[in-house]
Amino acid sequence: MKIALVGDIMVSRFFGVFDNDCFMKVASEISECDVALGNLETVFHDYQFPPAAESGGSWMRCPPSVAGSLKEIGFSMLSLANNHAGDWGIAGMETTKRSL
Repeated sequence: MKIALVGDIMVSRFFGVFDNDCFMKVASEISECDVALGNLETVFHDYQFPPAAESGGSWMRCPPSVAGSLKEIGFSMLSLANNHAGDWGIAGMETTKRSL
């Protein structure tokens, strides 16, 4: 069994914009694994609600469609417990869970 464990995944848009060799090599390695786990250091939402009054240092966010890009690369598990989980309040957490 081949397992990939990566650190923070800090994305803000779908992966098609990253057509460089370095990113594609990493994505290729992850896609060859049976299990891939990473820490989702952002929130999925459609930008239709305000950010929380306080954040984990910035208000991380990306469109819900990026969840599909993570799956296509091969991520099978994502940790959501981090300092950016509440950047967009309860609504951001709920949208993230629905997207995944």
